[in-house]
Amino acid sequence: AAAVAEAAVKSGVARIELSYEEAYKMAEEKLGRE
Repeated sequence: AAAVAEAAVKSGVARIELSYEEAYKMAEEKLGRE
């Protein structure tokens, strides 16, 4: 059960990092267009 919880936390963190990278790229594109 602990391993499953740990995996869920890691995947959650990975999703947050992915979302952050996507948001950063979108912001860069917007700044680049302006």
